[in-house]
Amino acid sequence: MPFRRHRSLDSDEDSDPDISDPGEGEQAKFPVSDSTKLTRLLILGGTHVIHLQPRSSGPPQADSGWSVVDKMIQDGRGEEVVEVLKDMSVRGRTSRQEGLIFALAMCIRSQDSKTKRAGYDAISGICSIPTTLFLLVSYVEAIGKMRQPPSTGWGRGLRRAVSIWYNRHDHDPVPLAMHVTKYASRHKWSHRDLFRLSHIKPVNAAVGFIVRYVLKGLDEAERFYLEDGYLDRENLEKVHRYLKGVEEAKMCEDEKMTIKLIQEHRLVREHLRTEMLNSAEVWRVMLPDMPLTAMLRNLAKMTTLGLLNDVTSLNMVKTKLLNVEAMKMARVHPLKILIAHRTYARGKGEKGKLVWNPHPVILDTLDKAFYQSFSMVQPTGKKFLIGLDISSSMGSAIPNSSISCREAAACMCMVTMKTEECCEVVGFHDKLIPLPEFMDKDKTLDDLVVYTQNLGFGATDCSKPMTHARKKGKDVDVFVILTDCETNFHMVSPWRALQRYRDKMNKPTAKLVVVAMTADSFSIARPDDVHMLDVAGFDPDLPEVIRDFLIGDFE
Repeated sequence: MPFRRHRSLDSDEDSDPDISDPGEGEQAKFPVSDSTKLTRLLILGGTHVIHLQPRSSGPPQADSGWSVVDKMIQDGRGEEVVEVLKDMSVRGRTSRQEGLIFALAMCIRSQDSKTKRAGYDAISGICSIPTTLFLLVSYVEAIGKMRQPPSTGWGRGLRRAVSIWYNRHDHDPVPLAMHVTKYASRHKWSHRDLFRLSHIKPVNAAVGFIVRYVLKGLDEAERFYLEDGYLDRENLEKVHRYLKGVEEAKMCEDEKMTIKLIQEHRLVREHLRTEMLNSAEVWRVMLPDMPLTAMLRNLAKMTTLGLLNDVTSLNMVKTKLLNVEAMKMARVHPLKILIAHRTYARGKGEKGKLVWNPHPVILDTLDKAFYQSFSMVQPTGKKFLIGLDISSSMGSAIPNSSISCREAAACMCMVTMKTEECCEVVGFHDKLIPLPEFMDKDKTLDDLVVYTQNLGFGATDCSKPMTHARKKGKDVDVFVILTDCETNFHMVSPWRALQRYRDKMNKPTAKLVVVAMTADSFSIARPDDVHMLDVAGFDPDLPEVIRDFLIGDFE
């Protein structure tokens, strides 16, 4: 039977069991490698990273799933862990930073000297803003409290790394001045705390001015540094003007003067008085320089103020959200965009009293931005059969998010279909069900999620797509299975079903890509089969990874 391009499946469910086939009762799930487990944890998240307590209270409790980091360090692979963390951070492959920062803290607090050194050296690259630096320090101290005897973790290595984090801005200190004023404190830590504990020695007068400003205030910093004799006078004066503008904005109650200060110093919302944030004109002036993550968080606020009714402002928001390179540089993960879309479409937040009427153009733009946030690659030209797990276990939420595995799988299915032209989609639980709705380009994600929710639930048999293709004689190059890996197969394991398909269709290199929607320790892909690949769902690099695998770069 020829493979159809984006047309619905017309065969019925594959309910004919292969009772006489060999392999009954064989292994269907395989433990994944430590590196794969780490990747899943970082991209998809775990149940908890660590339960942080107030800094003065007792020791926290860590989640055992992260023991894979300790295991890799003990196996002499600690530096490999740090390299994975750096890659995840630079490429924005994690939707939340907690897991990545916790793993880095584990490396820093390990007993392996090479791992510790690599961890310290990675701090400046991974902790791009004070929020993540404060979180790292919190985790380092929390891990120390769990040890016997307890310790704070503030040894020479951490003091040096924190000092380097601040002093790295020596050639352009204004961004540091912005950081210490925008992110004054997070996670019960402040810059004052870090300056004191790291014993920081400013590398030049401009950095010293910022340190003294944080510790003693603007007047004291002016008295100490604004005198003749200091080198690099230009940078020192830039920092002084910026911090003076911040102090003026904190006290300013006049809208016009606030706007003037924003334009002159490129100030952000954290620098302004609360009442100024109820002015549409203030937001209009901040919009051109507003970071993408801040813009996503404040779409509702700008809508309630009527700012998005202005065509110029609306077009600016659209342009910024659809700037793929800017999104990558800002490390905006697809899951953040999807959650922003869901929250904005709801018209009210989960917390607070703010309500708004969602702007249809913004909804459409967020939808486009979501798909653009995945790596766009050239189609492989291969013939795909996508198997979407619609069993009851897919209703569980992805850790630390409001998105269910079912929603995430539907998203990833749509992403694959937008990348590849030759696709067919089927659903499976204990039976195989056609999913013609996925072939309708006018269907939205919400339409498809509701559609799959109403198909009935059963146990999970991940072998169904391969068995179905074999019995119907379909020409398939790659099977993509989107699942939580909870397979309750009856007669045939998924890998065995693929092998039987290969034998019957004379396609020995037919491939299987398992897209895991949960961060568990198992996969249905055989680790010793070079034509099977296990990947984590919601990885923005997923289309590129699949393409490299299909064209042979992984073999």
